Amino acid sequence: MSVQLMNSLTWKEIADLDRENTFCVIPISSLEQHGYHLPVGADDFILEYSLKSLEKIHLDSDRNILILPPIKYGNSFEHLSFPGTITLKTKTIMSIIEDIVESLSINGFKNIICLNSHGGNTAVLHAIAQDFRYKYDVKILNIDLWASNFFEDADEFIKTNFVTDVHAGEIETSLLMYTNPDLVKEKACSCEELANIVNFNEFDYSWLSKDVSKCGVIGDATDSCIETGELIANYIDLKIEKIFNSILKKF
Repeated sequence: MSVQLMNSLTWKEIADLDRENTFCVIPISSLEQHGYHLPVGADDFILEYSLKSLEKIHLDSDRNILILPPIKYGNSFEHLSFPGTITLKTKTIMSIIEDIVESLSINGFKNIICLNSHGGNTAVLHAIAQDFRYKYDVKILNIDLWASNFFEDADEFIKTNFVTDVHAGEIETSLLMYTNPDLVKEKACSCEELANIVNFNEFDYSWLSKDVSKCGVIGDATDSCIETGELIANYIDLKIEKIFNSILKKF
């Protein structure tokens, strides 16, 4: 098995791949506010780390993994009232993903994985998967770090319940403290601003982050630390490997 970056290959090298046994990964993140203490590119830096995890996984398979260039913008309307947030319209994301899927399909690729590091993209990507499966005769799988159960097993080493760690909380802050320490402004927030637990589980509604947070944090980042960040980084490594192993065995 090989893991390769599509933009580093020639068209002939791509043509020589066993395309029916190649899984094309479409990475997608966002550019949006993450409180006073994290950069607006937080989701993108987390996606970059996840892709590094993917590049070094060990799988016993004759399949290929081809990583496409990331889409660095996402569906971020909930954060748009905070400067620095750039959002794509839902129909724009759907069109971009469809154009990529159609191009891959024309060139004989049958297996596509969306690796997504922004919760606002999750519902959109899930909504279009079956549509494009039917339309382009490809399998589309979604791996979502947020708005999913990806971090449910991290509860053993984080103090915040992962369900309420929605945005710029302990997981994201700790991870960036470990992977990108120069970008974390630890003294930019008061403890009150860093701790903002919100429960969205009773019912769904069209909330905007300004409705529930003055500084943009939705969660509790007060217990964030480098040590927890290292545990989360290792967790991502193992989780990515486990998920891809499962996908390659099943499909």
